[in-house]
Amino acid sequence: MAQKEKMYQIKVPVYTSAGIEGLTQSLFGYMSYKEMNEAIKQQIKDAKYPYFINSRVKTKTTIIDSVICKDVIVDGRDALLLRISAYNTNLYGGYFEDDTKRKREITNTNRIGSDNNFVLLFPMMLGISDEETNYYFLMLVYEDPSKDTGEVVKLAKVLLNKMLNIPMQNIKMETVMEELRISKRIPELNLKFSSLDEGDNNVDARFKEYLVKTKTIQKKERKFEYVPSDLINEVINDTTDVDVSKYDTREAQIKLGRKEYRIKHMLHEANEEIQDTIERIFNASVEVTKEEMDNKKIYDTEFIVEKLTAVMNNYLSYGDK
Repeated sequence: MAQKEKMYQIKVPVYTSAGIEGLTQSLFGYMSYKEMNEAIKQQIKDAKYPYFINSRVKTKTTIIDSVICKDVIVDGRDALLLRISAYNTNLYGGYFEDDTKRKREITNTNRIGSDNNFVLLFPMMLGISDEETNYYFLMLVYEDPSKDTGEVVKLAKVLLNKMLNIPMQNIKMETVMEELRISKRIPELNLKFSSLDEGDNNVDARFKEYLVKTKTIQKKERKFEYVPSDLINEVINDTTDVDVSKYDTREAQIKLGRKEYRIKHMLHEANEEIQDTIERIFNASVEVTKEEMDNKKIYDTEFIVEKLTAVMNNYLSYGDK
């Protein structure tokens, strides 16, 4: 009996950008899909590189070194395939081993990264007239099996949100509840309360001159399964056995088939308009063989477009536009 070939999964989460109708006059005018792509290409060209992504809790710094744009056709439409070159630096305590089995230390000046971080921007328009047209993009993130979960998503969000000033869609809670009511029960709901305090440098006076930083991280997590949809809002807002004063944020993750909702609530933010950030994500994946991995076929443009076209067709079949 022939041995079954080993398969890997490429994760392809699909995000929706915020509507950019307010920018249509200055950025896009009333343009075609191709012209929308051209405007984005110009913005990427004009962006400043390298772009530094620093972490509040880790020494590691991620740097976007460059972005290459390629015109492609997906599902018969002009789209834009972005190839992001990025690397990590300021790393400590690690090493890599070469073919001679010799260990080589990774220092904080070394760069470890990849030129193969791919994101597809798929232009969308909704409206019956120029004045009422809503322009936005679908963002398909191509996380191949060599990447950590969320690694390419992070780069893609920084590129759009920070460098191109095109944030992800922030939907309303009422819309989420309306969509969830279609299902009688929600398979999975995860809740996380968390806070990070970088103050309170009180230590023994003998050690104070050596103290560089103090961090206090608090976290409380809850997991629910098969919750009746009409109880979801109550479950999310339930603070039984939770001292809210100890936490800064509450994050809810709702999984419903391939759709996922992420709701981030700032617990002590006075401004109601910026208390909640709500994302809707379509989670998809495609399979690749070990041979396709070993031959680096997964980085060929034609191969990527083929896989992402399948995901796009699947996404649209769900009725999302």
